Amino acid sequence: ASMSDADVGFASHCPSCGQAGETRFENLAAGFENKCRNCGATGGVLSGPMWLGPLHDPAHLREMHRRAAVRGWASAEGNAEQRGLARLLEAMEGEAAAGVARLANAYRVTSLLKGRGLRRTPGVTALVDALRDAGHAACGSHLSPEAIKTDADVNQ
Repeated sequence: ASMSDADVGFASHCPSCGQAGETRFENLAAGFENKCRNCGATGGVLSGPMWLGPLHDPAHLREMHRRAAVRGWASAEGNAEQRGLARLLEAMEGEAAAGVARLANAYRVTSLLKGRGLRRTPGVTALVDALRDAGHAACGSHLSPEAIKTDADVNQ
């Protein structure tokens, strides 16, 4: 895959409502308003510059997963290390899927929902399934077991 200007930019986070997103370099030209698309607050946090393109190659990940399983390194029914590697590869495969491969929107589910007053938070799998059922692209994140990537706004 080749890199383009569209693959580099800034991840954004609104401290007022928790909305995550991204801002491309071309959007930082004169007149840029750092305004949340969800709540309208200004002063959001920009992190970067960073890579905003796809993180993983789906075919490469499938082959890695196959080889790890053949060698006994990754197994959903194995010991803790084998289960951990299987979960990591599955999360990376989910991130490589169409609809989420280019998303910088990531939410730490527990932090976000507890910050909204919820004492009991749904599991990541249940939340991802609900977002998909509502028509959104969503997956868990390999960066944290409590994080998701989705095209849904924070209020959805």
